[in-house]
Amino acid sequence: MSALRFWLLLLVAAVLSALPLIGLPLRWAGTFFHELSHGLMAAATGGDIVRIVLRTDGSGLCVFTGGWGVPVAFAGYAGAPLWGLGIFALASGDSQRDDAPILAGLLGGTVAITALLYARDAVTIVISALLVALLLLPLRRRWRNGRALQAGLEVLGLAVMLDAVQAPLALFGLSGRHDGADLAAHTWLPAPLWAGLWCVLAGACLWLAWRRVRALR
Repeated sequence: MSALRFWLLLLVAAVLSALPLIGLPLRWAGTFFHELSHGLMAAATGGDIVRIVLRTDGSGLCVFTGGWGVPVAFAGYAGAPLWGLGIFALASGDSQRDDAPILAGLLGGTVAITALLYARDAVTIVISALLVALLLLPLRRRWRNGRALQAGLEVLGLAVMLDAVQAPLALFGLSGRHDGADLAAHTWLPAPLWAGLWCVLAGACLWLAWRRVRALR
């Protein structure tokens, strides 16, 4: 991948994410990986996922029982950019291999299985079905275009990382319960500190994506 391609894809990801309707699937994807990260950390620390909720406005919720509060609360905003970096890194791999269909299938399967296990409301089911369709329909032979699918997955990874940079900014000055407030209650470290840390982590993921592009040149 060339440096120009990276910056063009980053611009496309930023523009699409900002559009009112077209950008919704990208925001839903970011929210899905955020909530899934909460759930996976809860399961990894001895808890159980009860349900995952996705809303039309791009917000979401992971309801769980048990688990260790600090890493579970931290995992949402921390996990999403890591998912984005992983998607981008895998999609922008060896140009001699066509791994994009495999990656799209794995991502679509992840969304589908998560919805089957943990979606309990109609809105979450519909949003999950739309995400699965967007990931799997391009795999149909009549629509399949390897380069287009690769570019789409690269844009998805970059959009998830961009969203992970922007989303914690909304926590500054926000009252009520949220991940930063939960961490503040557990650790006595202020919520803005956690929000800043999440922004830095997401920015670091974007930087690592850029470093990967430079290494592949």
